[in-house]
Amino acid sequence: MVERVLVFGGRGFLGRNIVTRLLSIGYHVRVFDLPSITPDLDHHHAQYIDGDITDNQRVMEQTKNCDYVFHCAAMISFWDKQKPRQFEVNIGGTKNILKACEYHLVKKIIYTSTVSALGYVESPEHIGDEETQFNWGKFSIGYHDSKNLAQTLVDEFAQNSNLQIVSLLPGTIFGRGHFSKFSANHYFTEIKSGKMFLYPKGGTNCVSVEDVVEGHIQAIEKGVSGEKYILGGENLSYKEIFETIAQKMNVQAPRFQVPHLLGIFVGRLLEILAYITKRPPLLTSKVIFASANHCYYSSKKAQSCLDYSFRPFTAIAEDVCSYLEETQEGEN
Repeated sequence: MVERVLVFGGRGFLGRNIVTRLLSIGYHVRVFDLPSITPDLDHHHAQYIDGDITDNQRVMEQTKNCDYVFHCAAMISFWDKQKPRQFEVNIGGTKNILKACEYHLVKKIIYTSTVSALGYVESPEHIGDEETQFNWGKFSIGYHDSKNLAQTLVDEFAQNSNLQIVSLLPGTIFGRGHFSKFSANHYFTEIKSGKMFLYPKGGTNCVSVEDVVEGHIQAIEKGVSGEKYILGGENLSYKEIFETIAQKMNVQAPRFQVPHLLGIFVGRLLEILAYITKRPPLLTSKVIFASANHCYYSSKKAQSCLDYSFRPFTAIAEDVCSYLEETQEGEN
């Protein structure tokens, strides 16, 4: 009997790749997500349902008759104006999904969290893990706060209900096919255009979308309920990341570090402009706060328990650059 999988957020960057992989190994896949202006992948092989995870009734209806649920839906924003909606989606939507899965006796939930639900480390010499305590609270960053509270909710459900829930915490995801301003891939287009001449003070954990997808697939059979697993890659400073990207593209890398106070000032000016135009700003002071810290983590637990592996960032950068060249050729 073919097992049935419901993917919440299956139209997003990670979700689309998870859907494609699930289809390739024989699962019957249904996708629940907000309407999209881009064509759905594998439309003839997966069922696509328009919906919002904050709609409890719709979530309850669509979770019926599912064996497994992947929850990778989330609202990514660093604009304070969107924080109430962000909490509604990331926390309230997660609660709706958990309750629906409990009611319909779903076999297992694979919940996509983020390393942003953990704390940052004190210096590049320190490496965080699944037990690193959340310490972003003083910055009041909506994305980090909401994902941390959602993770706490998931942990409580795993402990106090009969649900089998595995939490996966990806690092900063790069890969083919997604270049929105909230995607890390955006660095490639900005550096290539010469618009990015400054780099932030801190660093982050870099991982390919393909490796994160494989971690999700492995979690179906190997993930232990109630456990968290970091799906990361190399820990690199933004200077190192941008230099690698520039080298692969044969362009000039950003040469100057962002002066912290100047970055915050510019971020706040853009936020004021956003309130006037009613359009999300390209940069906020919250992003500056976040990027000045070191988000370095170890994936040893996932490597040991899920047979997880990851590629070096140089290989990821080459792949993304190749994709950009291919798509540009196709447009010409």
